[in-house]
Amino acid sequence: MIYNAETNEPANPQVGYLSGYAYGDRLLEDVLFKFETVQGYNDKLLSHTGFGPGQADYMKQFTPLKIALWASIMITDIINHNVLMTDLEGNDLYWST
Repeated sequence: MIYNAETNEPANPQVGYLSGYAYGDRLLEDVLFKFETVQGYNDKLLSHTGFGPGQADYMKQFTPLKIALWASIMITDIINHNVLMTDLEGNDLYWST
């Protein structure tokens, strides 16, 4: 689940954003990748579900495969390397099972 880093309470809604800058330099400088908690077969999973407000049109220039690659690397970093996400208000969020 996604938690607020300050309070350690579950985030509501279960949505976090990660800046694309570290993954695509100038191409993704102002792009926020949107991640949500979704119910898997046995457990909750972190899933890429879109982009920050107003950014979907810009991202249409990239292939779905390229977007999936960036998102999968981000998910790996969030889960395995404790990379923080934020909500739209700028509060830090983290993922924990």
